[in-house]
Formats: sequence, structure tokens, C-alpha cells
Amino acid sequence: PAEVAGVDQRIAVTPPSKDGGVHPAMILAAAESGLDALWLLGGAQAIAALAQWRHVSIMLAGFCVGLAVAGVGEPKRVAKQVFALTDGLFAPIFFVWLGASLNLRDLAAHPDALALGLALGLSALVVHGAMAMTKQPWPVAVTTAAQMGVPVAAATTGTHLGLLRPGEDTAMLLGALVTIVATAALSGPLAKVAQQDDRVDPPPTP
Repeated sequence: PAEVAGVDQRIAVTPPSKDGGVHPAMILAAAESGLDALWLLGGAQAIAALAQWRHVSIMLAGFCVGLAVAGVGEPKRVAKQVFALTDGLFAPIFFVWLGASLNLRDLAAHPDALALGLALGLSALVVHGAMAMTKQPWPVAVTTAAQMGVPVAAATTGTHLGLLRPGEDTAMLLGALVTIVATAALSGPLAKVAQQDDRVDPPPTP
């Protein structure tokens, strides 16, 4: 496809083998494909290197990699690295951002915002919990309501555009925190569900 599209340079990335070299199968595939280079990189580092090389955003490079992952399956190394990046870096940034831009005193100044926040959080839990009617374990159904990114984006955008009344941005945060607290409280039942799944579907023996 790259040759048909007229791409001037075709480069592939592959994680190094245990001895630090390139797997012979990758060398053969690169030669048959007419690649210009084969970089010894894998995971999130490979995505960043490709983005830097083509002078595009990390987001666009990640989107392109996502198309390939959708076709061949999710590499475990990339999944673990992206999980660590989002939960270890971006999630704390969200909390710092919220603490700097949303005033929790609005809840005391606007009691209706407190009621709105609790209603938003409880409604999300009820709507997602209703999936238990499809025979999904209820702890799993309820915990799918946990959210932070969407309320952050909605509160921040709405505040900057002047679309929200005083206290409504904080109500969105409160609703998100309700779903997160509920998810933390259900960690025990979730662990039991996971143990039951392991007993029903034991891992294959090598």
C-alpha cells in the first residue's frame, strides 16, 4: 500500500529480540517488502519516533498505529505502556488541572449545584447498572460508569465559553467523583467476579 501511495521512504519498527538483534523473519519480511530501513524500537517509543521522523503529532501517529492494531491484534507491550502512561501521567494531570480551575466552594455557595452533581453521578450509576439485565455481572456493569475525562472536557470547555452557570462545572466534577468512589467501593465484588471467570475459563496450558 505504501508503494502504491507513492511514499518516498518506507520504514518499519520492531522490538529487538532477547539478544538485542533483529529476528531473522523480520529481516526477510523487510527485504521482501522493499523497506528503506528497519528500526529497533517497540511500543510507545516506536510511536514517538515515527511521529518525530514524519513531523506529525503523537496523536496522529497513535491513530495510524491503532489502525494496524485493529487489523493484527493488540500487542501486550503497547497495551501495558499506554496504560501506564495514561494512569501514571495523564490522570494526575487531570486532577491538578481540576484543582486549579474548579472551585469546590461553589458547592457551598450554590446548594443546587450539590444536588445536581449527586444526581449526575447517581444517574450514571443507575443507567450503567441497568446493563445487569443483560446478564452482565452487576459490579462490572456499575463500574463502567466511572468517568473523568468527559466531565473534565465538558466543564473546562463550558466554563471558557461562558455556557455554564456558577456551580455547574463543579457539579460535573462531583458527579464524576461519585462514579469513581462507587468503582473503588466495588473493588471487592469485582475481584470475586474475576476469580469466578478464572475458574470457568482456566488459562490454556503451554
